[in-house]
Amino acid sequence: MYVRDGMYEIKKWFNCPTDQPQILDGSIVLLPGSIIRKDPGEKIFIGPGCTLQEGALLHAHGGETGGIFLGPANNLGHYAVVHGHVVTEYDVFFGVRSTVHNIKTGHHVYIGHESKVINSDLGSNIEFQECAKIKNSIIGNNVRIGDNCVIKNAVIEDNVVIEAGARIYGSHEKRITIGSHTKLCRACEVYTDLKPHSYVGVRKVVVTPEEVEQIDTVNLNPVTDFGEHVWEHNMELAHISPEVVEELKKQYFSHCE
Repeated sequence: MYVRDGMYEIKKWFNCPTDQPQILDGSIVLLPGSIIRKDPGEKIFIGPGCTLQEGALLHAHGGETGGIFLGPANNLGHYAVVHGHVVTEYDVFFGVRSTVHNIKTGHHVYIGHESKVINSDLGSNIEFQECAKIKNSIIGNNVRIGDNCVIKNAVIEDNVVIEAGARIYGSHEKRITIGSHTKLCRACEVYTDLKPHSYVGVRKVVVTPEEVEQIDTVNLNPVTDFGEHVWEHNMELAHISPEVVEELKKQYFSHCE
């Protein structure tokens, strides 16, 4: 692993001074080719139980943005890129060749392989499948997003299921809102606000408020056990027994106070 501050390699990885990347004891960051880099004035904090797999990159960049703060048991897959200002809670998985830039996340978040998340806020208990693209959006809790979905300039409320290939497009002037407990089926497209419990069928295109009044409704129950699955997966990768998980959380949150 190479830990870099600008052009200089840092030899000391644990208990670093505050102006160098801080890596708590218990982190596993020694896989070959992983890189931690920060620009002058930025900060990097890596919580306990984190794993950077081969080729993963952390780069705190963008001026006075606050840096990168990874919570406990985060896992960066091969060649994952975490860039800019990024703040995560515990148990976040960045898939192989995924890219995130300027995001905040809750806990139990799975960002699928080759997905991209840019300038967005994510809640907790979220799953992105492969090759999803999220930009300038806010994602609530208990949300499932399928393969190859595109979400731009949108607010996705809690308990929403978005199937593979769906497209959601707001504008820079106004984000559109997808109401809670909504289901968007495969390859549909949405360009306007949806009320809670909306159901948009396969390949259906919804552009105007008048079309919203014509769509069906659905009683969608949230999936609540997914977060525990991700948590167990990351614990296994970090080689941490369940008995020490709560202690690791306490270490992290006390450090950030």
